[in-house]
Amino acid sequence: MTCRRKWGWVLLVITLACASWAMVDAHIRAASTGRIYADTAAIPARPTGILLGAPRLARNGSQNSYYRFRVDAAEQLFRQGKITHIVVSDDDPEPIRRDLLARGIPANRVSTDQYGARTIQSITALRDAGPVTLISQHFHNQRALYLARHYGVDAIAFDAREVEKYFGVKTRAREQLARLRMLLELAFDKPPASTQQGAAGTFHG
Repeated sequence: MTCRRKWGWVLLVITLACASWAMVDAHIRAASTGRIYADTAAIPARPTGILLGAPRLARNGSQNSYYRFRVDAAEQLFRQGKITHIVVSDDDPEPIRRDLLARGIPANRVSTDQYGARTIQSITALRDAGPVTLISQHFHNQRALYLARHYGVDAIAFDAREVEKYFGVKTRAREQLARLRMLLELAFDKPPASTQQGAAGTFHG
């Protein structure tokens, strides 16, 4: 095989890969059309907000902006009467819960779901939860809403403030891999670990 033909095959593979990624993104975005809100005045009120967790600290030891902006969004929705209860879904939800209480959210209005290590676990735990509002950044909300539709969860989403693109490049790259993993898991009907416990109702006040 000549060098030119080899590079031709490489270019073809790269083109097909890029086209596949674009199709995956379009497929996932379509599932969230009309269900994501960025304005508290526009979003319908729902009883429960699901705060999807993020690491509290960045690798350099500073507070993770994704974390802070999600907590900000949950507080904003609560104070404007768009949600009346917050469920923190994370594998270690207590620090987030304490931060919400420190902001003046009443303790009886904050619950935790300790089986939310992954987004798919957070969503499958909501199958009998009734109408909910998911709270995260836009790119994450798109994937969470795709899962919600797949599992029959009545969900809309509110976008927390985005992190500046320069600081979010690695997170966006991981998101692309997470989307591919999600589609593969759903295609092969692979249940997430701890789904049974989460779906059983592990919301603790």
